[in-house]
Amino acid sequence: MKLKRLLLIIFFILITLPAAIADDGYTLKAGVSMIDSVPNTFYGNWRVVSKLQRTNAPAKFNSSSVDLWNLSREGDVLNLSNPFTGASASLNLNQASETSIKFTRVSEVQSNQRVTEIVELNLNKDYFTGKNTWYWQVMSDVNGQVISTFTAQYSVRGEKLSGMSIF
Repeated sequence: MKLKRLLLIIFFILITLPAAIADDGYTLKAGVSMIDSVPNTFYGNWRVVSKLQRTNAPAKFNSSSVDLWNLSREGDVLNLSNPFTGASASLNLNQASETSIKFTRVSEVQSNQRVTEIVELNLNKDYFTGKNTWYWQVMSDVNGQVISTFTAQYSVRGEKLSGMSIF
């Protein structure tokens, strides 16, 4: 019986091994996509209230805001859109579990300015809390080096408005 089971395991490995070998013929590919760790309850429409906690540039950042976020998944890509502003972005997922998520969004404001947002959220059924940290960098037109960085940290609270948006 043990020999039969061992032979079945070896047979399965031999059958599936060619599919796991990369184009170079030697490297094995394996892994689990991090996006699969994002809980389904995270997807959908959220009413999000942000309040400024600290900044080094009060004139550049709003003290508070109310937004509508639509978080969705398309294949292995996590998307965030705001139907009010028309803004939308693909997010870089840094960490995900059943109760928390961390993602990064990087965008160019102008040719010499870049904004990086790092969002950390803790999920609790129909709401989340967390923080959104902004880094607004201004680069030199001459050599591209960072001339100045403006930072802001917001506390965020989201309230679920409607279900999932998984494609």
